[in-house]
Amino acid sequence: MKIKILFCFCLVLLFTGCHEMYTVHYVYRNGTDKSLEVVAYDITDNAQGSAVEIQYRFSLVPDGEYSITVHVPGNSNFFPFWTVDYVQLSNDEQAVVFAKAGDIDGVKYSIFRPDCYKERSRKRTLWRTYIFTDADFRDGVPVTEESDTDY
Repeated sequence: MKIKILFCFCLVLLFTGCHEMYTVHYVYRNGTDKSLEVVAYDITDNAQGSAVEIQYRFSLVPDGEYSITVHVPGNSNFFPFWTVDYVQLSNDEQAVVFAKAGDIDGVKYSIFRPDCYKERSRKRTLWRTYIFTDADFRDGVPVTEESDTDY
């Protein structure tokens, strides 16, 4: 999967040319009163079948945060979860799976949408913050139930 991320980055460079590089910090905060587990999966179909690879996995205590830092050309709009197929979010009571379907503009799940991130910048450093809330669990299922997905 690292090759896929590298390819996406090179593709961005190809179309943007040589621009100043920016450091972008994607900050994920837990705005709930429960500990959260976030796991992002990439699924690749090949001749041997489907391969599932975990791209990101992190835990967040209440009011805690986790950062993913990347270096991108100035006018690039890369987001970490754009390279994955599913993100599973769980707490002690519920789990919910967000699937990226189709192009980014048609995606309804906020974790995949740039407009759902708060943004601030200083010089060539940008912070994009997403806050997990109880609303992210609106379509969740109890963690004790069997899942229909084979992760």
